[in-house]
Amino acid sequence: MKREKFLWSITHAHHFGLMAAKTLQRLLDKNPTKRELEDLRLKAEKFFKSDLGAHIGVEEKILDQLSLHVGAENPLLVRAHREHKELFQLLKKRDLKSLKLFAKKLIEHIYFEENKLFSIIEDQFTSEEKEWVETDIQFNIHDWPKIPAFSGG
Repeated sequence: MKREKFLWSITHAHHFGLMAAKTLQRLLDKNPTKRELEDLRLKAEKFFKSDLGAHIGVEEKILDQLSLHVGAENPLLVRAHREHKELFQLLKKRDLKSLKLFAKKLIEHIYFEENKLFSIIEDQFTSEEKEWVETDIQFNIHDWPKIPAFSGG
């Protein structure tokens, strides 16, 4: 789906999130040893802290602004906030099931934002708000690492 320019950096970052999540899924499907699982969990945690956490921080600011248009109780906003918290909580756990669920939910969350939430943001935001997102909010996204968080297999 073609996005308005003010969301391009976020959409581009989603591409790298999808790559990381799908690679993680593939590696987890190989039945990792306990040591390999811990290594994957640490890489996922590092990815969250270095890339995904900052990305979610940007999105949370945008969601707060969107709530002024559609109300804080809008189901799409509630879902986005909830899923951001769930992703963080899943990484705190150390088991294979939680890490697989993290990867699955990250993929689903990205598609939800791209297919549903961003259309509303594009529709509701004023030109001034779009400029704010493009210049003030996303300034650091361009500097995020653009390398996969997981390697192998």
